Amino acid sequence: MKTTVIFLILRILVAIVLAQSLFFTFTGAEESVQLFSQLSNTLKGDASLEGLLRIGSGVVELVSVTLLLMKKPAAISVGALMAVGIMFGVIMAQVTVIGIDSAGGRTLLIIEGFTLLASLVVLFRFRGSVPFLGKFT
Repeated sequence: MKTTVIFLILRILVAIVLAQSLFFTFTGAEESVQLFSQLSNTLKGDASLEGLLRIGSGVVELVSVTLLLMKKPAAISVGALMAVGIMFGVIMAQVTVIGIDSAGGRTLLIIEGFTLLASLVVLFRFRGSVPFLGKFT
């Protein structure tokens, strides 16, 4: 019973961290546009991919949040797997493109690291629901 509650809390915390950025991502907040312009610039050499990257990542985050909050273990495991990928990408972008010394960079990195770790714990717990991870149960 206690472990069920702990995993529910971890799922909710990961979902909150991912969901809190969705408003800024979908409304085109200045910080979000600037971030994805910087990423696009790094990838392509100009900012033309900004909108596609921003909205695309927002949709992926929204799907991950939705799956994490479902009751079916298969949905939870896919949502956790997506969250691991999202957070790994966010951390890599923070370290390589945006910079740790940017405004709030260190605090964000700690939150991102916690979220990645929590996503990995949830994924490990529900690994039996993912066919290629189920072999390790």
